[in-house]
Amino acid sequence: MQKSLKYLLIYYFLFSFSAKADVIQDSLDFNNKYITGSFNSVSINDDSTSLAINPGGIGIKREGELFFSNSIYSDLYQTNIFASFSNFNIGYQQFLPSNNIRPLRKYIFGTAFPIIQGISTGISYSHIQTSDNTNFSTSSFDFGLLSRPTDFLSIGFVLRNINTPIIDKTIINRTYALGLGFRPFSWDRLSINLDTEWVEGSNIEKVFTNLGFESEFIDGIVLKGRLATTPKFDNFSFNTELSLNFPYISVGYGRTLDKRTKDAFQFKITLNQNRSIFLANNSKFAEIKLSGNIKSTKENRINIFGTQKRDSLFDYLEDIDKAKNDKQISGIVLYFDNYNSSLAVNEELKDKIIDFKKSGKKVVSFIKNIDLKQLYLASVSDYIVMHPLGEINLSGIGFTNLYFKNLFDKLGIIVEFESVGKYKSAIEPYIMKRASEYDREQNIDFLKDLYEEIINQISESKSIDKDKLNKLINELFIIDSKTAKDLRIVDEISHYDEIENILSRLNNVRGKYPLVDISKINYKQYNWKDENIIAIVNASGLISEGYSSRDFLSGENIIGSDTIARILNILRKNQDVKAVILRIDSGGGSSLASDIISREIELFKQENEKKPIIISMGDIAASGAYWISVFGDKILANKTTITGSIGVFTGKISYDKLLEKIGITTDSFKINDNADVYSNLRRFKDNEKKIIKKSAENIYRLFLEKVAKGRNIPIEKVEEIAQGRIYSGKKAKEINLIDEIGGITKAIDLAKNLSNIKGKFKIYNVNSDFEAIASFINEPLQTFIPIRLFNMINNSSFLSIIPYWNIYLEK
Repeated sequence: MQKSLKYLLIYYFLFSFSAKADVIQDSLDFNNKYITGSFNSVSINDDSTSLAINPGGIGIKREGELFFSNSIYSDLYQTNIFASFSNFNIGYQQFLPSNNIRPLRKYIFGTAFPIIQGISTGISYSHIQTSDNTNFSTSSFDFGLLSRPTDFLSIGFVLRNINTPIIDKTIINRTYALGLGFRPFSWDRLSINLDTEWVEGSNIEKVFTNLGFESEFIDGIVLKGRLATTPKFDNFSFNTELSLNFPYISVGYGRTLDKRTKDAFQFKITLNQNRSIFLANNSKFAEIKLSGNIKSTKENRINIFGTQKRDSLFDYLEDIDKAKNDKQISGIVLYFDNYNSSLAVNEELKDKIIDFKKSGKKVVSFIKNIDLKQLYLASVSDYIVMHPLGEINLSGIGFTNLYFKNLFDKLGIIVEFESVGKYKSAIEPYIMKRASEYDREQNIDFLKDLYEEIINQISESKSIDKDKLNKLINELFIIDSKTAKDLRIVDEISHYDEIENILSRLNNVRGKYPLVDISKINYKQYNWKDENIIAIVNASGLISEGYSSRDFLSGENIIGSDTIARILNILRKNQDVKAVILRIDSGGGSSLASDIISREIELFKQENEKKPIIISMGDIAASGAYWISVFGDKILANKTTITGSIGVFTGKISYDKLLEKIGITTDSFKINDNADVYSNLRRFKDNEKKIIKKSAENIYRLFLEKVAKGRNIPIEKVEEIAQGRIYSGKKAKEINLIDEIGGITKAIDLAKNLSNIKGKFKIYNVNSDFEAIASFINEPLQTFIPIRLFNMINNSSFLSIIPYWNIYLEK
């Protein structure tokens, strides 16, 4: 590596004396003398310099960056400063000519947004003024388009000086620039461009054509070259530029020899980590802090400052993947900080950590007060450190239900529900004093499956006999740090401020082993287009008719049937989307709403056989949520996912006796006898109860038929395993309610295989922002509109997949 770098530097500095290295291309003419640059391809540039080169490039990468360069011509001194954040760029340029041209300053502002996936349009506004005492000023507008239909082809077009500004009584004509960029075999280390520019009104013989390249064959060493010439080859130049990239900093130098000699220096700071020339392998540990309740679905959760909250399982799985693929990271530290997520979430994290360890990197856990669910996750670590005053609660697993019948009887609240399925127990807390034998049976069986999964994992990971572990749980349900170490459940007792020294000792390194917050590291994206997209549609909460929303006060999600169905319909037709994953975390809801979504999935399969739709179940996919799932190409669940509950209940709660007790009377006004049948101010009549029960039975029969058809199971068998009973994912696999055990990571792998995706692909959680739009359209008073809309606009990748104007403006 060092030898290759040495020869490359010698070659470059010898060659630069006969080469041209331009750093920026300006749109203004000075006495018809045109300023050209080296990294000026309108089809290649997508960093902060695209503000001056092609405003369409602003909307492609949207990476935070600060760029500075100085160019010293034989007759001009030029300074360039550009800053970019998301879809917005600002810039400053200063021109100090050595001849009689006035010195100028130029302030530039620009923005861009995608039209569809891979096509971005942008516009920039420039305010130009003299920097001497003449106080002259003018303005200019540029329009740019950058299209990347594939990962190997890029097309750029720019129209400069749209308004034909005037400088010193001279009209600056419009300039048209067209560029083509190529990446052989979609290789992101070599880009070739062919650009041409024409100034309106000029002779065709003065059209400049540029042929250039940009290469990074060695990490962090970027070499650029360009040949510029007119059609008659009477005015041409060849120039190069060399840049050295470090993780967040880039420095470059170039030199020009032609009619106007130029030296150029550039300096760039970026928020996204580059490929670097100097990278110390395995030099850091990544810290992943597990705290609170991690959601199993990706949601649009924004805090008061307008930043996206990282509280979904997807964020943590992404962090583990980043640590796995980063050469600087030798392992991760899992810091358990008041962590209380579900067992299904822990199962997915556990599987991801096991996969991470296959890379040869280490996992260390730091625990304080944890229970069996957290120990289940921590046990897969290579090394566990425990706080001296920490405790492990080994009391087992279980839960307690509240039953309200006695209270309701005293208050005069009457619960009138009809259920189908002997295990359908959702209404039992309101009509019974304790659990039915069927509910007790299904809950105990479910808990046994969960407990077995926990015990097997801890026993295998910590090499503790199952019988000994069971005895420990039943007899000594709380253990302190010393006992935990004696039992070899943990490996060391220490404070967290010693963790870096512990890591150094474990890795035989002197001094402290540095920790980095992996969640704050963003890596530079080098590909031109995400040709292969796997779209994840998140369905979390209560299933209801209409549009998805979220209660502003409680934070409860509503899965809107119209929202989800519309998303699936658009994704079905989008050619860039190769597969769809419906991620479900719901206990059910409206049967009609569930059937609307289910029908859309059925159509998805019928009309697009090459595009798979996969169901991935999170914490729970029961009742209406299972109804949604039955027509997926594949259904996946974790071993600990609550699955099934194929049953129906319907009815109402009546308050007429309560009103009587507190002295309130009612009187009804109606034309038909049943006009107030669903009123909470009176009870059902006997004939009404029969009709309600028959309706529930009809829906239940339809439910059974849906499952039988979708899962290819005889309806008699479906009826046997249905009855409103819940199952663990493990049991659901045995009775063919799901196809495979696995979480979202396995669902992504399966989607990739079923859609025959070769090479790179991109994951988009598409309806996180969709919920923001739904809230804005339907519940504007319950939405923090400025913040949520800014977040939506910022995530322009979402807008390019599902253009929101095509969905809601037709409402």
